[in-house]
Parts: sequence; C-alpha cells; structure tokens
Amino acid sequence: MKKISNENAEYNGNEEDEFVEEIELMDFMDHLFRTPTLGSTHSAGKKIMEVIRNICKSSSSPNKIGFDEDFYYHSRARYSGVAPYVSAQMLKAPVGVTGPGRYNHPGRSHYYFANTQHGAIEEVRKHLKNEQEIQTIKIKPVNPIVILDLSIR
Repeated sequence: MKKISNENAEYNGNEEDEFVEEIELMDFMDHLFRTPTLGSTHSAGKKIMEVIRNICKSSSSPNKIGFDEDFYYHSRARYSGVAPYVSAQMLKAPVGVTGPGRYNHPGRSHYYFANTQHGAIEEVRKHLKNEQEIQTIKIKPVNPIVILDLSIR
C-alpha cells in the first residue's frame, strides 16, 4: 500500500517516514465517502494538505508543473439573444449551473480555462444546448499558475 511520507508525496519504504498510518487512511476514506467535500477537516486530510502546501512552496519540487503562457482562454455557454456576460462574470466560476463533472461535485463551481481559444470552446461545446452559443474571454494571469502533479512516476 502506498503511504504518504512527511517529506514529499511518495513513500520511500522507511516506516519512520510514514506519517499517516493505514488505519487513519481507512478512516479518511470513510470520511470522504460520507462527506466528499470536507476532506480537509479530517486529521489525515489536514496532513495531506500540509504536504501539498509544502510542495507548492518548494521551488524545486518535481511534483509541480508550471504554466508559462502569457494568456489563457475561458469559454461559457449562454442562451442566444441574452446579453453577453460582462468581464467580471467571465472571470469567476459560474454560479448555480454546476453538475457532476471531472472535477466539480454538483453545486460546486470551478473555473476551467485552456491555453488555446479552440480548447476552451471545445470544452464547452460538448455540453451546449441547441438554443445556446459560446462566449470566450482571453485572460492574462495575475500570478504564476502551478498545477500539482500527483501521478505515479
């Protein structure tokens, strides 16, 4: 079983490096099953969040992937004949229109973006209804964008 070590997100086989025990992980999995959006309130979740914060703060972590584009694109469906979204609306996750997706749970919005206009449009197009059209905005990041890579190498 893969464990989580205190130093990074991988277990190197030393028992003393383990900081989340198997019983705690099992309890954490049960907690997530019952309350999937409250993982960070569990003791194991708090430890995992601390590891993630440390990885994000590290300047040399191999678990971080940076984005170096000058601009990104965000698209959103809107009904034809309705006024376009204003910039402030396009720069925030949509409210009240979420359903289950790859990342978001029902009722919890997240902001999706792409590094190409085509990519942003195609991501929305697959969910488009007949009476809807797509609006796209070009956005410039204010801060560096980093994604945490949790894949097994």
